[in-house]
Amino acid sequence: MFLASEEMRIPIRYSGPVVRFSDVHNPVPLPSETTLHGTVRLISATLLEQMHAWQGCEVRLAGRFRRVLDVAVGEEAIVALTTAAVGPGPFHIVLDRLPEVASWPAGARFALEGDLVRMGPLWLRLGDPPPLWSPRPPWPLRRPRRWALQHLRKLARLEAERRPSPFAAWLRGGDLPRVRAVRRAWGMGEAALRDAVMAMAGWGAGLTPSGDDFIAGMMLALWSKYAALTPRAAFLYRVAAPQTSRLSRAFLRAARDGLADAHWHRLLRALTGGAATALRRAAAEAFAFGATSGLDMTAGFLFYWLDLEGGDGPSFAPSGHPESSTSL
Repeated sequence: MFLASEEMRIPIRYSGPVVRFSDVHNPVPLPSETTLHGTVRLISATLLEQMHAWQGCEVRLAGRFRRVLDVAVGEEAIVALTTAAVGPGPFHIVLDRLPEVASWPAGARFALEGDLVRMGPLWLRLGDPPPLWSPRPPWPLRRPRRWALQHLRKLARLEAERRPSPFAAWLRGGDLPRVRAVRRAWGMGEAALRDAVMAMAGWGAGLTPSGDDFIAGMMLALWSKYAALTPRAAFLYRVAAPQTSRLSRAFLRAARDGLADAHWHRLLRALTGGAATALRRAAAEAFAFGATSGLDMTAGFLFYWLDLEGGDGPSFAPSGHPESSTSL
């Protein structure tokens, strides 16, 4: 669950240097000069690949938080503008400073001009070359150890005492009907699983409901086992995505594609190797994301590995795939 903080009511701060343009033939209207609002310190490599297809797309402010500005681009894409305090993620641009926005012009457009990015009223310097960060963990090296999963569950149970997650009771060993429904439906075929996932998707408060975070954690667990996009992960996304918000779909889509933020990179590394102290530090960072999003994702990850992995029953992969011998 990721909750919005109180909106800021102060204008954009123009504190960067003035940049002048000489390319008058650019198909996207550009001013002859502008003022920079930030310099890119890190940018998701997968996000940068997408940006070249966004020239001229409409952009609008989708979310405004204390440490993040979410910008909607075109029909589905989301860009998260943030700083090193939050860190890099699948669709993140980490800036040297976060512009503070009180309003956003209607009909604003996206543009790339050399090493500059325009998002509505904001101009950002990418750098040449831009400082890339890969949101894809080295999945073949990230299969968690059993003792580390058990230890993570103990840490999550303790965290559940302090955070108002809907999954807190389940993490503490209690029953939760929606989790029970997914467990029962996992090996029962497409129709049964669809109903259980639809009940989970979009469940809970916030811009990224807790049920969506739980599903995202399940998809990351599938990646940590198979190091590839599996039919089950694709199925989870296909069912959950229409049930939720645009921002939450962006996080679900990233998890489906095996992309994760820096906190999960560190947690996955700690689950794979290292001491218990490293796992405790990485888990604490992951739990701290959002109001309960980090804990909810961890719950989904643990649910797959400790409740579902190794279970019997029909599966959801084509013949020859390591996940199963049957197909959707």
